Amino acid sequence: MQLLDTTTCSACVSISSKNVGAEIGGIDWDRITRALDRTLQRKWQASRRGRRPACFKDKRAVDVILSKYHDKLYTFLSPADRHDEQVRDIVSIALVRIAQQGNAFARQEIIKLVRHTIDEWIGQEPKISC
Repeated sequence: MQLLDTTTCSACVSISSKNVGAEIGGIDWDRITRALDRTLQRKWQASRRGRRPACFKDKRAVDVILSKYHDKLYTFLSPADRHDEQVRDIVSIALVRIAQQGNAFARQEIIKLVRHTIDEWIGQEPKISC
């Protein structure tokens, strides 16, 4: 196995930032790790950051994600197939990532969308409901 030098790593990051960008800027590491083989996914470790970011409200960042996947929001209510479930995961992860940065609007939106999914699960599986 050949080790990568810093020049090669810099080139990889440069290519990734141009071709695998997130909706709100930066590299979409979730998309990259999702494409990895399952055994490599387990080895992936996200960086740990110290303090929790300050809470702010930026509706524009949420609107960018929701407008990009506007025609796929039905997947939170009733996904038709495995592909729809993957799209639901992609939208959820995108919203969670900006919520983790402190965006209160993203947090509210992900709670609202995931609540639809949970209600659907409860409707399909009576053992879940109390």
